[in-house]
Amino acid sequence: MSLTQYVVVGRCCDCDDHVKVVEAKSEADAEKKFEQHVRNSEKVFEGDFYIEHIQTLSRMIFCSI
Repeated sequence: MSLTQYVVVGRCCDCDDHVKVVEAKSEADAEKKFEQHVRNSEKVFEGDFYIEHIQTLSRMIFCSI
C-alpha cells in the first residue's frame, strides 16, 4: 500500500498549534502519527489533543489561492 502525504494542524491542550506534512496509509494513521510526534515534542503525554485540520497535500495544492 502506498503512502499519502497529509497536511495536519493540531495541538495538545493549551499548547501552540503545530503544522506538519505526514506520510501515512490513511487519514486515521496520519492523525495518530501526528499526535505522537506533537506529544513527544511538547513533552505532554496526557490530556486532550485537538486536530484542527487534516487534508491531503495534493488536495491542498489543488485548492490553493
